[in-house]
Amino acid sequence: MLNYKTMLDTLISFFKRAWDFIKKIAVAIFNFFANIVNWFKARYNRIKQKHPNIKAVSIKLKSLMDQGQYNEISIGLDDNKDYIANTFYDESTGEIIEEETEIIKTENLDEATKSRFGNKEMIVLT
Repeated sequence: MLNYKTMLDTLISFFKRAWDFIKKIAVAIFNFFANIVNWFKARYNRIKQKHPNIKAVSIKLKSLMDQGQYNEISIGLDDNKDYIANTFYDESTGEIIEEETEIIKTENLDEATKSRFGNKEMIVLT
């Protein structure tokens, strides 16, 4: 005879694990732009003290790579993925603040992030 309580417990456990997995994917897809904004907000004031003329910049790297706008140095990253670089650009020196740069691999960007980039490769957060 089938134990319905055991079967029900097993199904509930399965759906809880599935829901946890789906929530992680949803957060990655739906909150991508919010994650970009939070990354910059967490660092902006501290970096602004050292570099008063900075711009917060987020750049889609795949299209720049497709255009050949890069030099290649292999460090084992996956060439078939899209990446976004979040960084700060110092307008006084014309340089990127390398130690305050984050590279994010993006599988699929959410619609909010796509709309913010529009048909451009870079957004400047102000």
